[in-house]
Amino acid sequence: MPIRFAADQDAIGIASILNATLATTAIEWTDTPKSEDEIRRWLGVHEVALVAEEAVGVVGVAAYGWFRDVVKWPG
Repeated sequence: MPIRFAADQDAIGIASILNATLATTAIEWTDTPKSEDEIRRWLGVHEVALVAEEAVGVVGVAAYGWFRDVVKWPG
């Protein structure tokens, strides 16, 4: 499975993955879905963001960066 640096065009795929877990996990302490624009801003503040990709599109995401702003990004 190819893994590469995330780009702005991956925002919809990343949002889809993150939003799918809101109702079923405690990964994030919010129930408000992320928009594509929020994901683009999120990508901009992470030192590294990676996506795993298959023919269907983005199927995984991992990121590293400053995480202490729990008001903007809880959990």
